[in-house]
Amino acid sequence: MFRNFRPRILNWKQSDFRKNVATLLTGNSISQILPLLVYPVLTRLYSTEDFGVLALFMSTSGILSILATGRYEYAILLPPKENKSFNLIALCTFICLITSLIVFTISTIWNRPISILLGSENIKDFLPFVGLMVLFTGFSQILNLTGTRYKEFKNVAGYLVINSTANTVLRLLLGIAAVAGGLIAAVVTSQIISTIYFGIKILKNKFRNILKQIRISEIKNVSREFNLFPRFNLLHAFTNFLSGNLPIFAFSRFFGDDITGLYSVGFTLLFRPVNLFTNSISQVMSQKIVERNRNELPLTGIFLKTIGRIVAYSAIPFIFIFLIAPFAFKIILGSEWYTAGVYVRIILPWIFFVLLCAPFAFVPMAFKRQKKALIIDIVYLFLRLISLATGILYNNIYLAIILFSASGVIMLGATLLWYHRILLNADRNKTIIQ
Repeated sequence: MFRNFRPRILNWKQSDFRKNVATLLTGNSISQILPLLVYPVLTRLYSTEDFGVLALFMSTSGILSILATGRYEYAILLPPKENKSFNLIALCTFICLITSLIVFTISTIWNRPISILLGSENIKDFLPFVGLMVLFTGFSQILNLTGTRYKEFKNVAGYLVINSTANTVLRLLLGIAAVAGGLIAAVVTSQIISTIYFGIKILKNKFRNILKQIRISEIKNVSREFNLFPRFNLLHAFTNFLSGNLPIFAFSRFFGDDITGLYSVGFTLLFRPVNLFTNSISQVMSQKIVERNRNELPLTGIFLKTIGRIVAYSAIPFIFIFLIAPFAFKIILGSEWYTAGVYVRIILPWIFFVLLCAPFAFVPMAFKRQKKALIIDIVYLFLRLISLATGILYNNIYLAIILFSASGVIMLGATLLWYHRILLNADRNKTIIQ
């Protein structure tokens, strides 16, 4: 028995796939958990308004960063020849430079009208830094996919850890020094530091080779060859990100930085652990379902079993969070954060369905249902808009969050049933063929 067991352990250790997954998971875990540990200190160094302005800054930067590369960076993985991937890197870099320059110019010249539009006077002086954030976030996206192509997963994980560590340390130091805008200064500085480190690590042996193979004609060719990425993937990513960040924009515009800060901190503390968990499951499930489908094995059984396990493992923790959230926030973060715990209670059912649905988000792509997935995302966006608009119309933040959470439960529940139907149809097709 033990003779058979030892080679399995050796095979596990020697498996490149498992090593790569473990490396990325470790880096991602540290980068997600480390910032959460210092929140009890941060909430006493910064006000709810500071966190509200940070949330608005990150949402604005994030949605513009999606446009920064035209999503061409995802094509870097595809060409078998390095020549095309190098020219894709050049194309992404060029688009990123132009996009960030435009963003910087507009946000510097019209920072006051933009701040009024966003509903936050406090963000006015920080808007020029959005262009800088877009630039370095775009560069990090390019480097991430380049590192993935060349299996440099240690450097990818290193970037995540350095970014998170630098951000956490700077937040604490700038908060202790009572620097105005310390949260934003920390996030921008850490993004610059980590991206420079990332660039040195990923490109140190490739930079000259990339420069030698870059041709304007070839850049034009790859932009045409891979134009499906900006045409479809860009719209999907933009819609998805905008949909998830609608509360930040809406609350900032109509309810103020204070409410935005309370909501964003509550959401972050609840969603980050869930996101880490779902990412881990998704990596395993995507590989398992694709492999089982390739071997013509049934899929719906493993889908239902996984859903059952998630419900079994998470039901008690979610009920516990529902019961204690407001009081825990008050004790751990400070008395002014009690309301953030109330918001957590309201969004808990939606986050529970995120926990159920997110591990299977790869299913539409694996079974070529991207077009319908985009339609569902657009419907979801409009339903969320209506939910928030209703709360705004009645000037009731609780109604806005309740309806927003309810729309998430409805849409994610329907999406989960759709995933099941896709897998069920795949199983039926196998039966017909046999």
